[in-house]
Amino acid sequence: WEPLAVGLSGRSLEVDPATLPGGDSLLVKVEASDGVRVGSDSSDAVFSVPPKAPRVFLLEPPERTLLEKGKSRLVEGLATDPEDGPVPEEALVWSSDRDGELGTGGVVLAESLSCGDHRITLSATDSNHQTGVAEVQVGVCCLTLSPESVIFPAAGGSATVTVTASCPGCAWQAGEQSDWLAASPHVPPMPGDEL
Repeated sequence: WEPLAVGLSGRSLEVDPATLPGGDSLLVKVEASDGVRVGSDSSDAVFSVPPKAPRVFLLEPPERTLLEKGKSRLVEGLATDPEDGPVPEEALVWSSDRDGELGTGGVVLAESLSCGDHRITLSATDSNHQTGVAEVQVGVCCLTLSPESVIFPAAGGSATVTVTASCPGCAWQAGEQSDWLAASPHVPPMPGDEL
């Protein structure tokens, strides 16, 4: 038995069937107490409620998260079903609208997501073949260098490197302290070395 309400003083209770678990042989039971004695009665006939889809909850990543290309990211979620309880790991499926299926389970390591916006979906299917989904929007930012490497012809030489970001909304600024751009000379540094 699952409680629908407690501590009622009235003689009736309105219940929304959408809040009840599904089933074909449901009963309602009423218990009343005067503080000393307890009496109860159950409905004379069974009734049915259509089965419900699982409720799906996304824990990671947050909505509109910006990810760096090439960096792995854990996606995490869970689902519970009104009839079955917790949905098993093998019934949880992660997918991207750009890259297809990412894996199964409550926690998946999303690797090598392609550049651009992704709608990440967690689908949960219960024993009645009802499916619930939850979605989150993320962006994968891809920075590219052109050319990818520069050879300076002599000490004090200069060259131009173009840095581009391939996804809208990537917030970055060019500057000598930018952590996404580094120059590492060979040791010992000599004219003609590649940076």
